[in-house]
Order: sequence, then C-alpha cells, then structure tokens
Amino acid sequence: MSDVQDMTVAEVRDWLFSESGQISAEDLANLRLDARIGIRQLANRYELAQARERAELERLARMWLLEEKAWASGYSLVVGIDEAGCGPLAGPVVAAAVVFEQASPILGLNDSKQLSQSKREQLFDAIYSKASAVGVGVVRNHDIDKYNILQAAKLAMQQAVRELAIVPELALVDGNSARLPSLEFPSRAIQDGDARSCSIAAASVVAKVTRDRIMVELDAQYPGYGFSQHKGYPSREHYAALRKLGPSPVHRQSFLRKFYEALDDE
Repeated sequence: MSDVQDMTVAEVRDWLFSESGQISAEDLANLRLDARIGIRQLANRYELAQARERAELERLARMWLLEEKAWASGYSLVVGIDEAGCGPLAGPVVAAAVVFEQASPILGLNDSKQLSQSKREQLFDAIYSKASAVGVGVVRNHDIDKYNILQAAKLAMQQAVRELAIVPELALVDGNSARLPSLEFPSRAIQDGDARSCSIAAASVVAKVTRDRIMVELDAQYPGYGFSQHKGYPSREHYAALRKLGPSPVHRQSFLRKFYEALDDE
C-alpha cells in the first residue's frame, strides 16, 4: 500500500472497507501505530468487522453440514423446502424449494423469522442469483378451508418442487415427519431446519418474501384490513377490522370460527 502517512483518514477508511481492499498484517500493524486517533479507530473497526465476518462464515459452514453429508452420500441435487403462512387468518400458504449444488456462502442467511424485512428482501435476490433452482408453490385460502392447513402446506410444497427446473434427488424439509409431503424422491424431516440448513433457510426466506408480497397486493384489493402491515396474522388491528368489515374473500373461514364464537358471546 502507499505510506499511510500520506493518506487522509477518509482515504484510509475507503481503502479498508472497499470490496477490493487488500490489507496485510503489516498494513494493519502500521495503522494501529499511527499517531492519528482516527486511523487507529479505523484499524479497530476493521479488525472487529473481520472477526464478525469470520464468525458468520463459520456459522454458515455449520449450516451446510446437512447438505455436505447428503452430497457425500451420493445425492448431488439436494432441495431445501419450507413454508410461510400456516398461522394467519387470511391469505395463502406459500412454500419454496431451493437447490444449491455446492456450498455457496450467503452472508446473513438464516431462518426468515430471525431477519428484518429489508434483510429478507436483500437475501431473496442473493438466493435467486446463487441457487441452481428455485420453485414456489401457493395454495389459496379456499383450499386451506377445504383440506386443512397441514394438507394445504404439503400441497404447496409439492407445487414448489414441481416448479423447479431440475429434479432433486433428496429433500430436506423443515419440521417433523408429519409435515413431509409426498414426493417422488426421498425426503427427510429436519427439526428447526431453517436454522440448521442453508437450503431450508433459503426456502424459508423465499417463501416469506413471496407471501408478504402477495399480502401487499391483497391489501390493495381489499383495503381496510391492514394486510400489508400484519400480513394476515392475528393482531388487535386485524380483529378490529373484522368486527367492522366482516371477513373478506381471502379470509380463511375455518380459521375464523373462534372469532365468530367470540362475537356471539359479546
């Protein structure tokens, strides 16, 4: 690098935190010894950022262990499957299926419930750019009422797999064995899979973002219920809207029975 003494604090900051910055141990030692406190503070920030990135890569490496074990067993095409929307009073249940053919670190990837909306949106794009294949299945509220939510979720998972551009050899499905859909290839239930498997975590993000976008669209079609805020889940505002407006065409009638019973008791 150039002599740090010839660089301003702003130049050092840009150099340290640019994507193309190459920082050696000697460079860092020189920064820590600089007479300017701003330079020394930047060196500390850089070291902390590097430590956080190493910890994140180690976390992600642990989340690839299930896939790596499957790959080593001869399953080259492993799909992670998860759903979003089993608990809401309105809207569809959405499932996603994501295939990675090799470990592809996506920084920040985690169970969608642990992520902010903006982070999920960011990861959504990264998943689509790095995955070998992504499929999405959507089962609407009428079919949820017809079949029940567990069967509807399984149907959404089957749809998501059919939407893949490739045929997987093994599925890793979030949850217990009762949630396994019927597929034409082996599947394994993974408890807390969205926190243990990168493929399942990716599926959880895709399913959640897709469903949230659907609920925003439904909010425009059926104003007054607040779908874009609570996404159809039970909330004080949602119940208040139901009392005022009654159910919309996208509400799950089977989920509203308790609500109707509560109204009868008032």
